[in-house]
Amino acid sequence: MPVIVRKSIAVVLAILAVLAAGLGLGARTANLIVNTPEPLQRILGPLATNEKLREILPSELGAQLTTQITNSVPVPRPLQGVLETAISKSGAALITDPGFATAWETTIDNTRRDYVAKLRSAAETGTQEVTLELDLAPLITSAYGTLHASLDGSALGSLLPHTIDVPPVVVDTNWPQADTLSAGAANRWLSLAEGWGWLLATAAVLLAGALLLAPRGFRGRVFIVTGGAALVLAVVLIVFGSNLSGMPVQGSELTRLVVDQLATGVQAELRAISNTLIIGGIVALLAALGTWIWRKENP
Repeated sequence: MPVIVRKSIAVVLAILAVLAAGLGLGARTANLIVNTPEPLQRILGPLATNEKLREILPSELGAQLTTQITNSVPVPRPLQGVLETAISKSGAALITDPGFATAWETTIDNTRRDYVAKLRSAAETGTQEVTLELDLAPLITSAYGTLHASLDGSALGSLLPHTIDVPPVVVDTNWPQADTLSAGAANRWLSLAEGWGWLLATAAVLLAGALLLAPRGFRGRVFIVTGGAALVLAVVLIVFGSNLSGMPVQGSELTRLVVDQLATGVQAELRAISNTLIIGGIVALLAALGTWIWRKENP
């Protein structure tokens, strides 16, 4: 095989190795976010202490709590005003109660599970739009416990049961819409994400092939191409992540807050992937320098 052909193929293999590595890292992150609870908890969990959420959620929970109580318990008319006043006064306590953080974690995980289930159903029915839906039931249950404790010893407190069964109370975020990420595209990406290990293994094989195919004296340049490609891909991911901010969202202030937090979390995940690529790129460039020094000392 002519030397120029070997050089060209080695360069192409090195670039493909970087692309496969970047895709593998992204696939691994997507697979973890969708199929394990920890990443999404890390992204949305901080909202539990977010000041904006603390302003929004009491009224949302208060209205839902009133509805769930009146649907479950026949509250006498004279006590209905007392109930509404008690819920209004305990609004802040609903989200400062220790049980709120646990309920918020449950809401996040239920949202993840529900989204995955709807994607699977969409694959069978051909539905093209599947959006994230927040189930407030765990938060309402927690809020009811807080409310009941505040009414201990009162006439209303003795009337209300210690617990109530709260059905799913869904708030649709209206995101992502089909023109942003269709259900079909999401399912294809998630199928690819399941093979993230194979993608990283392919990257290693491609890089090894590039180094083995490169003529003597050209391997340093292969390392330079690998390092440069890794740094360029890292920059592309950083730029792409920065464009996620300010996405148009239809819905309430609560849904906008959640989607904005999701975008911030995805940006952080992309930065983590970019950092890995930057480190890999620097290592490849150092390997190129080491190869050049070795060849200079061992002509």
